[in-house]
Amino acid sequence: SGANALTLVAYKVESAALDVSDGAINSSGDAAYDIDLTVSAGNASKLKFNPSPAGPYTVGSVWAPSFAVSLYDAYGNARGSGTDTITLTEDGVSGSFGAGTFSEAAIAGTATFDTVTYNATGIINVGATATGLTAAPNVAVTVNAGAAAYLKITPATANMAAGSSVELTVTAYDSG
Repeated sequence: SGANALTLVAYKVESAALDVSDGAINSSGDAAYDIDLTVSAGNASKLKFNPSPAGPYTVGSVWAPSFAVSLYDAYGNARGSGTDTITLTEDGVSGSFGAGTFSEAAIAGTATFDTVTYNATGIINVGATATGLTAAPNVAVTVNAGAAAYLKITPATANMAAGSSVELTVTAYDSG
């Protein structure tokens, strides 16, 4: 009889029965000689959208469906725990997130964003950050103007002689 020490490193979250073999003999077939192995996620190290914001969205309206950001370990395993505060970031147009919540504490490793609005139209790059973690890769999101709610004529006043013309501009505005 003899014994050899070995080091096992596992990266994937799973449960498994581990058997060993030297090529001629092995431990399979008898549960008393194998090891039941459970691998859980490591410490949180990065963020991922899960699911990503999809769009297109309408300026000033709550983004629906909602989206989430989850904590992951260095090997891509989702963390089932963690309460880190996750904050959305944006760039791409001269606007900003509206009065909705764009910073959420994770619950069981995931922060859900269901009150996000944006106050300008265009394509924005939405990201997510949390202290000490690698940020989620940016996702391009389109924010469109809302349906026309009213029309405005400019200039507001015009003086003209009979038979002459004046240039007017009619602009449609959404409710935002």
